[in-house]
Amino acid sequence: MVDTLTIRSVFPKLGKKWLVYFHENQFAYPSKKYKPFDINLVLRDVKRARIAENVAFNSEFNRDSFFTGLRKLIKMTPGGFGEEVLEDIQSKAIVLPVGLDDFWFESEPTERTPGPLRLLWNHRWEFDKGPEDLLDLVRSLTKSETPFELYLAGQDFRTIPDAFIALKKDYSSCLRQFGKIESFAEYRRVVEHCDVVISTAIHEFQGLAILEAVAAGCTPFAPNRLVYPEYVPGAFLYENVSQLTKQIRRLDLQKRNSIDVEKYRWSLLKPQYEMWLST
Repeated sequence: MVDTLTIRSVFPKLGKKWLVYFHENQFAYPSKKYKPFDINLVLRDVKRARIAENVAFNSEFNRDSFFTGLRKLIKMTPGGFGEEVLEDIQSKAIVLPVGLDDFWFESEPTERTPGPLRLLWNHRWEFDKGPEDLLDLVRSLTKSETPFELYLAGQDFRTIPDAFIALKKDYSSCLRQFGKIESFAEYRRVVEHCDVVISTAIHEFQGLAILEAVAAGCTPFAPNRLVYPEYVPGAFLYENVSQLTKQIRRLDLQKRNSIDVEKYRWSLLKPQYEMWLST
């Protein structure tokens, strides 16, 4: 991470204007079990926002969790940060989502290919994406004798959570994809082929993988937390795996999703970016 405060103090003439874009913030970033909360990372976020002329967040959740965390920090720091810091950052902050390439919206509605329910999970293979809940969901659907195919895409790493090992070992018969799809054309084909896209995340500030799949026609199911209530209708939000199982089993496979995520289209967001960059 770049220490913008130090750079600007050492090189005051470097750049006429400083802009900071938060695609996540450390106040709401989940700590790993072996890595405790680091106050220095939080302070670095605050310093960046403080010295910038323009500040943008990629979602309302990102913005609101940042300011909620900052208010708590102010209360915990006698003689430290003041309300003026909060007011200054708020006055120059906007929400400006990352845009989706227009081609995601160009999928032509077609008659569904016959077959079982096709589930897509397309996230990083790390602890903060909730793989244990995904494993619980697969167990629950299997126990309920719900026919389904599972496509596990997303970036995998040298060390992966145990849940993925269990999925490959115990549920290989329903797996149609296991690991990152290197070809973008093939990835897009898989997304357009699937009925449902699922998130089990405990960390998400916008959710581009879900948004792209929704734009391509998938029905989303996501936890009722984080950024998801901003664009996933309440009928597709869940509180626990048991509820998610019931929602998926009730899904009408012949009914294409009509969820509107048009506001995330890049061609519509581009003028907003141009204005933010030039103001």
